[in-house]
Amino acid sequence: MAVRYGDEGEIVVRVKRYKGQCYDEHVKLASREKLNEKDLERYIVADPGATYYIIVGLNNAFDFSDYTLLRANVYIDDREAAYLDFKPPPNKTKLQGGVREKIEYANVDIGGQAYGSRFVFGGIDAGRTTGKEIKKKGIPTIKICFDFRKTTTKTLSNYEYNKAMSTWREARANIRPVSDQPLRSKTSTECHPLCKFVFHCISAEALEEAGIAKYPPPPYLYHWDLLNNSERKLAFDQLQNLEINHLKGVQENGTGQASGVRDLRRREALAKEIRELRSWGKLYNHEQREVFEILQERRKARERGKVDFQYHNMKGEVVNFGEEAQLDGPAEASPREDSSATMPIKPKMEVKESMDPFEERPAASLLKASTEAKVIKESTPNKDKPATVKVKKEPPEVISFDSDDEIILVSEKEWQASKTKKTAGPEQLIKQEVVEPVNEGSQERPKVKLEQDLSGDDEQFQRTQRWKELEKEKAAIQLNMELLKNEKRLNEINEELEAAKTKRRRLE
Repeated sequence: MAVRYGDEGEIVVRVKRYKGQCYDEHVKLASREKLNEKDLERYIVADPGATYYIIVGLNNAFDFSDYTLLRANVYIDDREAAYLDFKPPPNKTKLQGGVREKIEYANVDIGGQAYGSRFVFGGIDAGRTTGKEIKKKGIPTIKICFDFRKTTTKTLSNYEYNKAMSTWREARANIRPVSDQPLRSKTSTECHPLCKFVFHCISAEALEEAGIAKYPPPPYLYHWDLLNNSERKLAFDQLQNLEINHLKGVQENGTGQASGVRDLRRREALAKEIRELRSWGKLYNHEQREVFEILQERRKARERGKVDFQYHNMKGEVVNFGEEAQLDGPAEASPREDSSATMPIKPKMEVKESMDPFEERPAASLLKASTEAKVIKESTPNKDKPATVKVKKEPPEVISFDSDDEIILVSEKEWQASKTKKTAGPEQLIKQEVVEPVNEGSQERPKVKLEQDLSGDDEQFQRTQRWKELEKEKAAIQLNMELLKNEKRLNEINEELEAAKTKRRRLE
């Protein structure tokens, strides 16, 4: 839709198929149309042999000022084809509502008579281009020129009227074709050009020329200098949203490493790069223009298909997305993985003890059980999760595995003794050291019932807990005593200072 904005109001001009929709209009991005623009150019992809008509409209409250009418003259290839007049309401200068009119026929003179003929597009060569070669190539154009007209009536004076009559009589006496007899009043019309719409009919191939976009073009297509502050901010936000949507689409459709926006880098073919994407208010003035131009360059490169899905992350590694990713076969293992220093840490095996009664088992059965547990641990398919192995009725001789090759068997008594040493007090440790040499001579393990062992352990545990509580209470009492001593000493010092101050005052 070609719209001219002016002080008088809006003028709309469209080219529409006779049976169909209006033609899509395109505009050059070299300059922007301003208020009260005189020349407006549009480009349409014409269909050879198709009939069309022109729609001309005035918006609501269009102001005619003191002019009598507004005329729209239609020119096809610089030849006048038709015209259309718009007049204001009687005794008013502004329209009460919008007006839409059609120009469907061209005035054709055939045999001295005027006929109406529909507008038809002629043949258009595919090789024709736009720009300065339009006039040279003879590309058909449609021009709609608007001009205000003012009609005035003037009464002639006696001198002017007598001079006009004498001229008319002289022409009549010489037997020359003359006009009608002059009247006492004279009517004249003044013409004031307003604006001009030019539609260039081009082919689809010529439309692909750089610098032509569909009308109305978004603000981010224009150069930075052609936009005001509010339009620059709007265009910057639109470009940034296009960039983010492109990166998200690449990450969702691709199989490469998922990287954040800050990690992405420009492809090597482009000179500039964006360190990070920030909002308009978080950029300096010089950064706003620089990022705006870079985003414009990226968008143009994507439209031409010159940007491959290859970026660099913060480590400098190439990140592949989309079709660039290679899925022919599994990746080969790195030679560094053979070293024990670079091998991933294997999860530790947790052994859950059951409360079943302990049973005596030979060493062979113990080795077999430990071997099975080891096989289960190493054959776990998922190495990220810790392997958990439940071993029921585990013999009491097992305490720990120092390595995978060596197994240490410890008796129940030795295990209890080591546990007692860790938790016992000084007096109990002395008694235990005296008892141990006596029991070293006996090689046979006494058979004691489970209930007695549990009761003995319980009593020993209670004694240990009681000893720890006494130690804590003793430490607390000592701390309180120290605090009391310090407080008492502090009071004495304060009393001595007060006495010294009082004595000094008396001497003074």
